[in-house]
Amino acid sequence: MKKLFFITIIFLTCSALLYGEEFPQIKGWRASGDTIIYKPGNLWEYIDGAANQYLAYNFKLLKLREIQKEDIIVTVEIYDMGSPVDAFGIYSSERSDDADPLKIGTEAVVIPPYHALMLKDRFYVKVVIQQGELDLKKGEDILQDVAGFLPGMTDFPSELKLLPEKDRIPGTTKYITEGYMGLSEIKDIVYADYKNSNGGEFRSFIIVLPDKAAVDETWKNLAGKWQSETQKGREVLYREVPYEGLIGVVLENGMITGISGVEEKAELFKILFGE
Repeated sequence: MKKLFFITIIFLTCSALLYGEEFPQIKGWRASGDTIIYKPGNLWEYIDGAANQYLAYNFKLLKLREIQKEDIIVTVEIYDMGSPVDAFGIYSSERSDDADPLKIGTEAVVIPPYHALMLKDRFYVKVVIQQGELDLKKGEDILQDVAGFLPGMTDFPSELKLLPEKDRIPGTTKYITEGYMGLSEIKDIVYADYKNSNGGEFRSFIIVLPDKAAVDETWKNLAGKWQSETQKGREVLYREVPYEGLIGVVLENGMITGISGVEEKAELFKILFGE
């Protein structure tokens, strides 16, 4: 009973920190405004049209505050996205692929002089300059303090581990919830770009589904819209996407895995079967 009570206290304390007025203390900086909270129903008031993208990743809550150090003012924004994979999705969509990742939280990038970004567990953090310039050291210091305040793991979402490591191009791993290659039937996927044996590139992806019933339903839906061909005793579903090339999927280990961004059907089948 005492253990259960202790766990309950921890949970309530974390909830108060995340959803109340509490905000991380940033060493050497002072608050220049109150904590402001936005929810799904009014997020557009803060980021206008960009709110739709955050809502597509199941946004739950935003807490923000302006802080100041000498003549520099920044806004620290903490987005609770509800799950690690959704937080990774919005983080990876706004992170520059060319930025050097930092081991702060799960991952972070600082882009002087304008902003810094961080992923940790289900949280996406943005530090945005309002006055002056944000250098690398200040950006790192702020993110370190925020990371220490936020609960949760520092590992990348487990869904990303489903993708193969070999020949993956660094910085290309993403998660999107809808509209992959403009196709309404392909959603909730993790993907990354890869080098192939002839020096070209392709994209490998996995559709993230909760259970076998969802896998079966999605496969059935795709089979009703895409072409089908048997290769090596297995069914391959594929189609051509204008200006994007071919996309194809197979059932593998209870998951729907796929390849896109190739021009020839023979190449698609070869990569799908790991040749």
